[in-house]
Amino acid sequence: MSAISEVLRQLDEWRHLPAYQLERRVDIFFGMFLPKVIERTFDIRVDEVIPEFPLHKGMLNISEAREDNQSVNVDFAVVGHQGKKKRVLLIELKTDIGSLNPDQLENMEKARRADSKDLLQGVIFAAWNSKSKHKYAHLIWRLVKQGCLQSCGREITDIELENCGQKELREVYEDLSVGPKWRYVEVDIVVVRECQKFCV
Repeated sequence: MSAISEVLRQLDEWRHLPAYQLERRVDIFFGMFLPKVIERTFDIRVDEVIPEFPLHKGMLNISEAREDNQSVNVDFAVVGHQGKKKRVLLIELKTDIGSLNPDQLENMEKARRADSKDLLQGVIFAAWNSKSKHKYAHLIWRLVKQGCLQSCGREITDIELENCGQKELREVYEDLSVGPKWRYVEVDIVVVRECQKFCV
């Protein structure tokens, strides 16, 4: 038995224990296979998989206050294309039907109803207002690489983002906008419910 098969077998056994939270352990495996699953299921070519994608409460009307800069996260955002058409999928992984939270579904539905411009602009606002600007730098870079975000004043590199201080990062974030090809892209939601058994 391979090491990965043994890990999956162990996870499948432990998932039935009372306080064991399987979702926190399987996202790395789910993320590995997600591009192929998305391609086969939805005929979407995956360009980027982003775990714990932030949904900006104010921009997406999750909060009543438009200026609310807090975020809630969805398990994965997938950025890809279907032919010439750009696509965004928000994916929530539920390994237990009991963990399906109506608030999470409502937040995702609000994100779906908003356009992709608000979804991506929300990332900029969250980064700009975050105390963890360096963590957002990695997310920003992944979105810049795909053309989802762009800098109005200068070209951004991953090295630049890595070496910036908090103040410089804030200035970089202030200069960001949503890429023109990603402003009116369809956003869909996918909920993977009750993963009963791993393939080992």
